[in-house]
Formats: sequence, structure tokens, C-alpha cells
Amino acid sequence: MAKVLAICVSKKRQEPKKPVAKAQFIEGKGIEGDSHFGFSTRHVSLLRYEDIKCAEEKAGFVLPTRVLGRKPRDRGIARRDSHKKPP
Repeated sequence: MAKVLAICVSKKRQEPKKPVAKAQFIEGKGIEGDSHFGFSTRHVSLLRYEDIKCAEEKAGFVLPTRVLGRKPRDRGIARRDSHKKPP
């Protein structure tokens, strides 16, 4: 079963994102209270835990949640493009 591990938001653009305990997702706008709310056509992006771990392995260090933006982290969701390697 898939599970959301973290949701990170910020009040102002260019400031570090901080994890929140809960969030209100508004269709067509994004996460209420986030600096990117209603700003673009991609309001929320999911980052797979497995891809983050792969990137950390390649980088040689752990990526703090706040550097990955407003994206919810999930675990156990299958990739749509299974032939593509994670960044």
C-alpha cells in the first residue's frame, strides 16, 4: 500500500520548505497556504521515496526534506515510466 511520508510547504517563494502535519489540497490550485498555490499548471508533484533514495546514493549524501520543494514524498507508488531511470 502506498503511503505519503512528508508534505512540505513554504509561505514565501525561495524560502526553504517545511514539513507540515496536514495540508488542504485544492483542485486546480495546489496546496492551500503554499507559496506556489494557484501559480502554475503543475500544482503538486509526487516524489517517490525509492527515487529519492537512488538520488541520495548517487550523490553520496542524504537530501533534507526541505530542499525538495513542496512535493509530497510517497512510498510504494509505481512509476508510470518504468523504463526511465530516476535522476
